[in-house]
Amino acid sequence: MNVYIDRLNEEDAKELYTFECKNRAFFEQTIAGRGDDYYNVDTFEIRHRDLLK
Repeated sequence: MNVYIDRLNEEDAKELYTFECKNRAFFEQTIAGRGDDYYNVDTFEIRHRDLLK
């Protein structure tokens, strides 16, 4: 079995956002919460693009 890791890109935003929302409760049990604004799709996409730069 081969495992490949690719860098995130702008096209990954939707899937990453879905993953983050589905797992929010778990993340907030293990790390400091990111606040409600992080889970706003428009804010998330802007933040995602900024982090990729």
